[in-house]
Amino acid sequence: MQERYQIQRRLGRTMAGRQTCLSTDLESQSRELVILKFLAFTAEMQWDTLKLFEREAQVLQHLNHPRIPKYRDYFSVNQQSSTGLLWWGLVQDLVVQKTFGVSR
Repeated sequence: MQERYQIQRRLGRTMAGRQTCLSTDLESQSRELVILKFLAFTAEMQWDTLKLFEREAQVLQHLNHPRIPKYRDYFSVNQQSSTGLLWWGLVQDLVVQKTFGVSR
């Protein structure tokens, strides 16, 4: 995507046209893993869906909290696939949760 992100694997998707993927940022020095969220926009979707996705990107760009993954990038894919979908992408830091052993 954008010749910058290489998708490693899909982590999830919704019926509303959203997908979440684990990706590699090819422009970072250590090729960091990031989360790449996609919205596939079709003619059948409401414009509010796209507006909410764009608003999510705008809000995340201004937040700075240790428990919220940091905003990195937002873009549209300038290419329509043969299915007629338009795609938007939102990139955030990958947050790795530490697991703690719990004794019972």
